[in-house]
Amino acid sequence: TDLFVVRGVSASMWDTDTGAVVAGVYGGIQYMARLPFQAVIAVTFVVFPLISAATFHDDLNATRTYVRNTLRYSLIITVLLSALVAGNAAELIAGMYGADYASGVQPLQVLSVATIGYSLFYIATTMITGAGRPLVSAAIAFITLAVTAGSNYVVVDLLAQMSEGHQALMMRAAWATAGSMMLGFGLAAGYLIWKFRAGLPWKSLARVTLAGSVVAISSSLLCLPSETARVVQLVGVAGKGLLGAAVFVGILLALGEATPEDTARLQKVLKRSTS
Repeated sequence: TDLFVVRGVSASMWDTDTGAVVAGVYGGIQYMARLPFQAVIAVTFVVFPLISAATFHDDLNATRTYVRNTLRYSLIITVLLSALVAGNAAELIAGMYGADYASGVQPLQVLSVATIGYSLFYIATTMITGAGRPLVSAAIAFITLAVTAGSNYVVVDLLAQMSEGHQALMMRAAWATAGSMMLGFGLAAGYLIWKFRAGLPWKSLARVTLAGSVVAISSSLLCLPSETARVVQLVGVAGKGLLGAAVFVGILLALGEATPEDTARLQKVLKRSTS
């Protein structure tokens, strides 16, 4: 939705070719921002039958456990990957697309926040559907779509009247999308809390957000010079990614977010993957 609005408004603000360039940059950073979402898609294939079975047998305790754990682990995975994308936005764009896409660095950082909201929204509505409430999921999705389209049109069209530049237009679209995605997740999470008295633990949300913020900010401060070769930029991203992941895990361990139960589950998953 935001890409459609950006394409239409930019074409009306400037000439057609310039509008196509702006839409191309925004579409490119959209693709990059969505990469962390791919990591949580597989979660839905696991949690859907579990939630379905638990609600079918009226096992409220099992349902609550699945909801809490799924949202918590999805949050950890998505925030880590999105923080790495946001913190390495300049190098990723320089290495993948080149200097012509430099105006997309800050919008990419904002769209990384949108990806967190969208991923959790996707997981939460999947659980709602698995619990036998597909119409609720559809209603939440419709509201989120309407808010996304409306907010993007308002802020981007308002920008057209203010005659600001390309980057400002993309930033407004990114912020409108991020806010809409967070609203969508909030609606879905609110329904899960109301229906099952289970949601994302607030302490986990605070700890993971803190860890992700530290990783994103520290990674962005270690940015390589823009004239660095594209291959070197991507190698630097890999190195900073490993360092950022270590920092992220270290903060969670220091804050007590990572528990012995988490370690046992991780070991079990690793054993299955190697067997």
